[in-house]
Amino acid sequence: MILFLMQKIRKQLGCQLETACGGWHALEKMREMEFAVVLTDYDMPGMDGFELLAKCREKSPHTIALMLSSAEPKSFDQDLLSDWVFRFIAKPCLPQLLASHLHAAITEFRHRRDMQAAGQPLTM
Repeated sequence: MILFLMQKIRKQLGCQLETACGGWHALEKMREMEFAVVLTDYDMPGMDGFELLAKCREKSPHTIALMLSSAEPKSFDQDLLSDWVFRFIAKPCLPQLLASHLHAAITEFRHRRDMQAAGQPLTM
């Protein structure tokens, strides 16, 4: 369902979209290219969303992370959530809301990239 929504949202936002069928598949794609934004579910086969983000941060520390979950945010490690996740999105999620979060993440990535290019330190 989320992958279908992402295809629709990609057209709205006018950006390139890569999809993965789990954490390990996502990591393979991250080895091939750098991503501005990563949208991950917390609950995936083989690894959870935080494990994926930890590996993602090693390769691409400037990538903006969005996390989806049907679990309550308070059930997660709050330090990890606040340090690593730009936005936490509760499932189920309306397509318009998901598009809004993705747009905000893309805007944040561009802002950080521009600050870095201007020689200003990035705050994470």
